[in-house]
Amino acid sequence: NMQELPRMHQELGLWMAHTRYQVQPQDQMPIWKVQNTSITLSTGAGVGSFFLFKRFSPSLKFPIDIIPPFIMFYLTHRAAQVWQLPGLYESFLSLSTPLGFKAREILDSLRSNGRLPSHEFGTQLPAPGSGSRSVPP
Repeated sequence: NMQELPRMHQELGLWMAHTRYQVQPQDQMPIWKVQNTSITLSTGAGVGSFFLFKRFSPSLKFPIDIIPPFIMFYLTHRAAQVWQLPGLYESFLSLSTPLGFKAREILDSLRSNGRLPSHEFGTQLPAPGSGSRSVPP
């Protein structure tokens, strides 16, 4: 449900970072779908706001005229990613890869108050260049 989603996102991100999990081909499709949709929507919003801004304020020139469209792009991109997060995690839960297995394990641990990656690794991301851990099957 929506209350579990932010914590599940955080825990799965910690696990992926600390184990140096390499995304497999089956994992990539839902991730690409979210990214492509977010980029398409935010580009449309950014370009549209640029032309709208130029229509109402033609006297403004570069670089000032790109600030509002950039802000619109950024906000739309973030909103589109948040909007698609429930579907992304539904896809993760149905995968037969280690990512899908770990997503189901984390969800079960959240619901049963079990052991989470943050208990094992802490809440900090690993330092760049630190040793990698093995990924359980």
